[in-house]
Formats: sequence, structure tokens, C-alpha cells
Amino acid sequence: FGSVLIISYHPPFVQRFLKKKYDVCFLAAYSLDREKSLRPLLSALKKANLNVKILLVDYPYSELEDFKVDREIVSYENYLRLMSESRAVIDLWRLAPGEGYSFRISEALTLNSKIITNRTCILNEPFYDASRMFVFSEGNEINPDAIKHFLISPMKPVDKSIFSLGTN
Repeated sequence: FGSVLIISYHPPFVQRFLKKKYDVCFLAAYSLDREKSLRPLLSALKKANLNVKILLVDYPYSELEDFKVDREIVSYENYLRLMSESRAVIDLWRLAPGEGYSFRISEALTLNSKIITNRTCILNEPFYDASRMFVFSEGNEINPDAIKHFLISPMKPVDKSIFSLGTN
């Protein structure tokens, strides 16, 4: 059978001592809509002089907004490792703004990583917390200083009850 991967939650006081390799990562399959949403965000991340890891499967070029793009498929274990090595994870809607959440949201919460997203509907969720989630709107300029401040600001601990929402 396959191998079992165990994800462990690290409280914030432990997380401070775990070295993060990247400031921000984006790990996804390529789509034109994602690229359109990603470009202005990457431009802001570049202006903020942040270390960004991009893994964009099937992207036709080796760079995007002057960031190197890895294009190969990685194992789920390596995908989670890359997420855990990042201060924040980018999560973008792919087909439509209200399409529902990707696994990146729950993975980032479990791995104690922050989330940068264009899913404005997340603002109404019981698990939303401004110390953990940076939400930007399509068409609005993204402030590089605001992203940098978000990344260096402390996070509130995840309320573990959110992992059982909807399971009663």
C-alpha cells in the first residue's frame, strides 16, 4: 500500500524556532485566470523584496514577473514540505470567485502557515483571522509594505475547533 504522511500542528511558540526557507510560495497547476491574478501579486512581492517559491505545473515559461518558476509535478509529501517551509501560501480561485476553497486553506492552517488569497468570501468564515490571512481584491493595487507587515506580524494560534467544523 502507499506510505502514510502525518501532518503535525506546531503551536506558534514552536513555529518561531522552525526555520522558514521562503517568505511566500505558490504551488498549483497553471491556468490563464490564475496567471492574471498572480501577476499583480508577484509584482508587489517583488517590490517588497521577498523570497518567493513558485511551482506552477504546465506553465510554458521558466520565469514569471522575474521569479523563477519550477514546472514539474512533485509528490504530495514534497508539496507539503514546500508549504511548511514558507511563511505564507498563495491560494487563488481558478474558475470563479465563489467556487469553494482549495485544500491549500486547510493545509496552511494545519501547517501553521499564513495565507494570501483573492477569495474575498473567506472574510465571512468562522476560521478567518487577519493575522493569518491576507485578502486582496482583483483590480485593486496590492501594497508591498502591507504584505511585508503581514508576513512579519505574529499570528494568533489556530483554534483547533475549526478542524471539526461541519463534522457533527
